[in-house]
Amino acid sequence: MQGDDPDGSGVVGLAIRIDDIKCVLKEEERRRLAQAPIRPLVMAELGAHSGTLSRKFHEGRWEVTAYERNPKAPLHATFAAAGIGDKVKAMDMRNIESLNHCDYAHVSPNCLSNSVMSLSIHKRKEENNYEGVTVEAAEFDATVSDVADILAQAKKSNPAFTFTFEQPRSKEARNNTHIKARFEAKTSQLCCRRATFDLCKFGSRVRKRTDLWCHNLDQLVDFLGSEEDPRFICSEASPCWMKQNGGDHDTVRGKAKEYTPYPTDLVTMWKHIVDASVSSQRTVPK
Repeated sequence: MQGDDPDGSGVVGLAIRIDDIKCVLKEEERRRLAQAPIRPLVMAELGAHSGTLSRKFHEGRWEVTAYERNPKAPLHATFAAAGIGDKVKAMDMRNIESLNHCDYAHVSPNCLSNSVMSLSIHKRKEENNYEGVTVEAAEFDATVSDVADILAQAKKSNPAFTFTFEQPRSKEARNNTHIKARFEAKTSQLCCRRATFDLCKFGSRVRKRTDLWCHNLDQLVDFLGSEEDPRFICSEASPCWMKQNGGDHDTVRGKAKEYTPYPTDLVTMWKHIVDASVSSQRTVPK
């Protein structure tokens, strides 16, 4: 906009207000975003078993792939019945070549060697640095290391990449040297915050206290809480629905298929929080 020449010097100033510039820039940004292609977000679930989490993300219009090596795992039947059987990859998570295309991944390795129900077998103890004595314990440790390498590559490819890593709450898992080095060390590029919660607080009949290491997902940790800041931990002061009704928790032993899937209320909020945390990636081309 051309200004006046109040002093007759012949020098004409430009009367442009900063607010006008901001308004133009804001409109240009709005126009650019409106023209940007909106892509679906991409999620992978490693060690899916029941597939309840990846199914919820699929319902939210994410592109999902569920990896599960057990051909008898429940998700094979449920995904096929829902017409999405092609979303399941029957393979060990350690054989996955890349997650570089993903925005979010959930990892749940076989927890047998860390479960309190089988400690006498695997013998993860302080005197052996919680490495245990069984083939299953060694396989778990190798899986953690291999999957961490895959996650690190995905993080390098996409700095906004997020993931969660799940195990039953136990001192064996918390003291695992591979978990501590890759997911808890402040110097690790995969450094996480850890949430802790009980499934019974979301409607399950079992307590199953669970640790969830969360990378770049502070909102999820804040929602789920921890043992230091409990939000969904069953206790005398804050009993679950079963305890409120005078009942007792059911046992997981022998009923894993029925009781270990994440409850619907949990995966609904989980998906909502992850979606909100990475939604800006919808306009970032792959």
